[in-house]
Amino acid sequence: MPSPFTPYLGTAPKAFVGREKEISAFKAFLKDAKDNKPSSILLIGQRGIGKTVLLKYFSGIARQSNFCPVYLALDESSATPPTVARRIFGRIKAVLEDEVITLKAKRFLKRIEPKLSVKLQDMELQIASSLRSEEINENNFVISLGRLLSNRQVCIFTDETQSVLGNGVARFMVNTLYSELPEYASNWVFVLAGIPVLEEKILKATPADRAFQKMELSGLNTHEVTTILQSTVKGTNVRFQKEACELITQDTQGMPYYIQFFGDKLFDLIRTAAVTKDFYIKNRNSVLKELGEKVFAARIKDLEKRGLYADVLLQFAFLDCQEGVSANEISTKISSYPGPYIKELEAKGMIVRIARGKYRITDELFKNWLCKKYKPRH
Repeated sequence: MPSPFTPYLGTAPKAFVGREKEISAFKAFLKDAKDNKPSSILLIGQRGIGKTVLLKYFSGIARQSNFCPVYLALDESSATPPTVARRIFGRIKAVLEDEVITLKAKRFLKRIEPKLSVKLQDMELQIASSLRSEEINENNFVISLGRLLSNRQVCIFTDETQSVLGNGVARFMVNTLYSELPEYASNWVFVLAGIPVLEEKILKATPADRAFQKMELSGLNTHEVTTILQSTVKGTNVRFQKEACELITQDTQGMPYYIQFFGDKLFDLIRTAAVTKDFYIKNRNSVLKELGEKVFAARIKDLEKRGLYADVLLQFAFLDCQEGVSANEISTKISSYPGPYIKELEAKGMIVRIARGKYRITDELFKNWLCKKYKPRH
């Protein structure tokens, strides 16, 4: 029997557990949007914490609540106001066009209510009269998007949002969602998801503290991790004992991606028995070794191709302390000033600022692997 675990970033797990607080808040935002009170939300969390999976779960909730969900993964190619405007507008328009096609099919099969048939005609007219994506720029984006969203309940999710927030995009997004778009359409929810640096970039474009609600994801607790592991193997010959789940929670930091990775490897190792505390302790290093070879080695290899990025990251691992490590401390260990490298590592989510001028590698598993794999330079 193949493993029921899904150790792939962004892949929905067999058992979705936890995030009750965020789900409850999201449902409240949908209710507000139905009352013409739009919401803009920042969904913040380090890589592997489950942002993309949660967005997909939110998408299902939105659809059940008669919202049209629109998901868009952003990247550096959209890092100017005109390009991000075209990407967002184009994706929303494409999803709404698909919705029209679905409603047409239902009408053909006579599975559509008369009032929806009228709505369908309005939707077709609005989409047909809207601009083409390539005609969109930062000047006509708001009014064009407002017309497209009017009289519709839409929930827009952007993933990896921090990757586009240079060159004035942050201020453009804040102005659009906070002060301009609500004048043209008000029954929408906009969720911007990204790593922790997203919040800092958005907050520089005030008044983001008033414009955006914030959801910050943390690791799952022992009960949630235990439920995930035990629920995922239900129907197989493998069981996860509580004591083993407690140790897995500690080692994975409650990170959903690592939980899936550990569960997958332990499942393959045991196949037809219980994962006990003793079994886990005996095989823990084997799982960590495979995680290093398959995941961490690729991260550091990519950085090594780009000059001093890997060296700077390694020094953060070697010098790590609770108060964080400064650029000056790193500069005593490498040949160049590390400022630009630190900025890029933060943008990639490999380090996080914990105080003014102080940074840490927040992924304990990755940090420990770096320290074990590479010897500190003296």
